[in-house]
Amino acid sequence: MNNFYFNLLDRNNRLLVQEIEEIIGSEIEIKVDVARINKLGCEVDKDGATILLPKEDYFPNSSAYHELLHIRRFCVHKIPRILACENFNGWNSKLSSALISLDNDIEHFIIVPEEIKQYKMRNSYWENKVENILVNYDSLGLIKDDQERRVLINWAFVHHVFSCKELIDKANTAINNLCIVDRTYQFIEEVVQALDKKEILTQVFFKHLKIPIDAGSLEYLDCINNTSYVIQLKEVQQNQYSRSLRSG
Repeated sequence: MNNFYFNLLDRNNRLLVQEIEEIIGSEIEIKVDVARINKLGCEVDKDGATILLPKEDYFPNSSAYHELLHIRRFCVHKIPRILACENFNGWNSKLSSALISLDNDIEHFIIVPEEIKQYKMRNSYWENKVENILVNYDSLGLIKDDQERRVLINWAFVHHVFSCKELIDKANTAINNLCIVDRTYQFIEEVVQALDKKEILTQVFFKHLKIPIDAGSLEYLDCINNTSYVIQLKEVQQNQYSRSLRSG
């Protein structure tokens, strides 16, 4: 990482940067993306990782930690990320963007609790962000199916991450208003059980959000050897079923 930005980081983040860079064999790059508004982001591919800043002097440690956790999962731990399957009959750019967004939401179930544990002031940031979605889901310009998906994801996120009764009540109100209470508790139970296995976790989300399994694929990055490969989600599901038959 560029020395200027590396020196802005606290000890915790510096150690994480060093760990990631030592393992993948390349520097984490920093890039300014003026289209971003007051938040960081990251990009990863087989050749490494880049942290995106909204402006040159905006690099808060808590946000940097969040992006570094994303990078470590994809580039070091080789956790797959969700992409749209390009030979899916209903493929379009909107679907592609939606599945990239879903992948980010899924990753947050693992990353945000760790982020809040390290930087406790981030709890209020995430509570406010989720509350805004739960209260205003019907004014986001979404069709009803997408409203239900958005609320279901955030309901589960609230119950997994937070203890604030007021926020939990707002999450419960949203699912009651959409009449999707019957879809919630099995969903969160299966999510929690699959948190340590992204392939299964992805299938849980696709099933409960009613997304066709044929629409998704998983990309695995090998930043050490600068390679990647993609497998269709339906093939992952079939392989797991075959293994269960062999072990049964």
